[in-house]
Amino acid sequence: MRDCIGDKFILNDRVLATSEFDKSSLLKGKSLYEVISFYNRKFLYLEDHMHRLQNSARLEKLNIWLPKKEIAEKIESLLRLNNIDQGSVNAVLSFSEDTNFTAYINKPDYPDKEQYRQGVKASLFFAERKNPNVKLFDKDFRSKAGRIIRDNELFDVLLVDNNGYITEGSKSNLFFIHDNEILTSPEENVLPGITRKHILELCKRLEIPTLQEKIHFTMLNKMQAIFFTGTTTKVLPVRSVDDLLFQHHHPEVTRIMNAFENEITLLTSQ
Repeated sequence: MRDCIGDKFILNDRVLATSEFDKSSLLKGKSLYEVISFYNRKFLYLEDHMHRLQNSARLEKLNIWLPKKEIAEKIESLLRLNNIDQGSVNAVLSFSEDTNFTAYINKPDYPDKEQYRQGVKASLFFAERKNPNVKLFDKDFRSKAGRIIRDNELFDVLLVDNNGYITEGSKSNLFFIHDNEILTSPEENVLPGITRKHILELCKRLEIPTLQEKIHFTMLNKMQAIFFTGTTTKVLPVRSVDDLLFQHHHPEVTRIMNAFENEITLLTSQ
């Protein structure tokens, strides 16, 4: 969970000053959450995020006490309460002794221009999520992954499950390019990322062949290129995974990056 910025945040039905924000309260019990980007004060794929939030609750057998429409209205009201044109909002449903809904604007944490240009470093991490289809904050998992990322100056780690298959990043979805075909893990093995969904749709429109299949970590050296996707990551090339180097300037990665940027501009400039 990132820090809160701006003037105001929302706690249930109250609008509070950011000076009153307590991030530690979000980490008690179970916390379902969504990170939703906005550009020009317009949200990107808000309906998709609301649908995933409900699906996460269903899979975890948790009861969301707020109607989807009300959650969306509360999130949208944040942009009227804060003078910020671009960023991302955290929408968190906390289930502990009390149930709380919190919505706040995240402190920015985006890849910089150099990372998009030169690609980022990653490493294999032999671990798997308990329920990858649920966007649930797992403090222990995030702590372990975060330590590896910090200690090795990485952008993210590639999760390898108990059978040796690479599934996703700890904070991103993952795509491979092999012989100009896009490969990604089957949806049942990963978090169904919103950006991932739209990249798959974009590849179809661009007539780029895509295949959802498991990739064993021993086959990593057969891949020409790798890229991460995510709400704030967008489309980010990977330069290296441990000692293996990849084509961060691969033409298909560049094509997808540019097409996705154009889609964001189109959807948020109307």
